[in-house]
Amino acid sequence: MKRNAVDLNCDMGENFGLYRVFPDHKIMRYITSANLACAYHAGDPHVMRETVLLAKEHGVAVGAHVGFPDLIGFGRRRMECTPQQVKDYVTYQVGALMGFCRSAGISLQHVKPHGQMYMMAGEDRVLSEAIVEAILELDEKLILFTHRAFVTYDVAIEKGLRVINEFYGDRGARDNGVLIFKFDLNDIGGSAEAMARRIARMVKENKVVATGGKEIDLVAESVCIHSDTPGALDFFEAVHKVLQEEEIEITAVRNIVQ
Repeated sequence: MKRNAVDLNCDMGENFGLYRVFPDHKIMRYITSANLACAYHAGDPHVMRETVLLAKEHGVAVGAHVGFPDLIGFGRRRMECTPQQVKDYVTYQVGALMGFCRSAGISLQHVKPHGQMYMMAGEDRVLSEAIVEAILELDEKLILFTHRAFVTYDVAIEKGLRVINEFYGDRGARDNGVLIFKFDLNDIGGSAEAMARRIARMVKENKVVATGGKEIDLVAESVCIHSDTPGALDFFEAVHKVLQEEEIEITAVRNIVQ
């Protein structure tokens, strides 16, 4: 793994139809990897195409942000699905985004499960196996984004799929390193600069302070900041400023892992 470098990722392409609220065109210039919704939890074919082209314009690597078919619930509601159904959902969404990438003349870099698919698979080996197998059958060179504390990470390693640990820069962490889903500015230091300093320390020292005050070890190749987090643009600006001061390279994750 390349040291003193980090990937900045963000969930993108979550507008759909007449629903246009996420400022992808403003955020894209700050990130190196974009997780694109694939029309299940958000997005639609037109937004997928537009966002792929926007990423290409900014030199940003593209990943499939795959979720449950839950547009109304934004993919954040639990769904009781069989492993085969989950595998089919992943295959369908990744395959669709691969098509738009091929049309634009770029390749797909990664896959990142969204919302409840992300969380449920993290605790369920069988669901994790379904996701990993779907990815491998499509392209064994793809990279999976997940948490090291999740069983999904272990399954990917076992099956030979490249996998990276993702750190949520705009969320607090529990003592085991797993994110706290609800945003609270106090969990990340109380300000945009404090959050950026927290990220820089994680990259350089592999240390982060959990919400309970305990200092924990944490190694992550990519940092996520959500586009719907209050003050997201200020966060991205602060992160860029601090990482440049700390001489930390910001680059797509495919340049960090082998």
